[in-house]
Amino acid sequence: MAGTLEQRYEILDEYLALAFKAQEMDYYYEMGTGSYADFDKARERAMEYYHAHGITRQELTDYKKRDTIKVKSAEEAVSVLNRMFS
Repeated sequence: MAGTLEQRYEILDEYLALAFKAQEMDYYYEMGTGSYADFDKARERAMEYYHAHGITRQELTDYKKRDTIKVKSAEEAVSVLNRMFS
């Protein structure tokens, strides 16, 4: 992984935005309001970005978990949320 962790997170954010756009184009295509060409173009762009930046499935899983805080009770969850938003 080249660059800083923050730079890598920016790359992952960009990939996730591209993947979301492809998913959105697929939805429009399936609903009959979009074209297959638009979906295919968005899908191809996301996949090219994924491969160009060497993104892995494990990296995406770890990225998703980066801000997860595990608690053992509802009271502990409330305490954590209070600290986060105070």
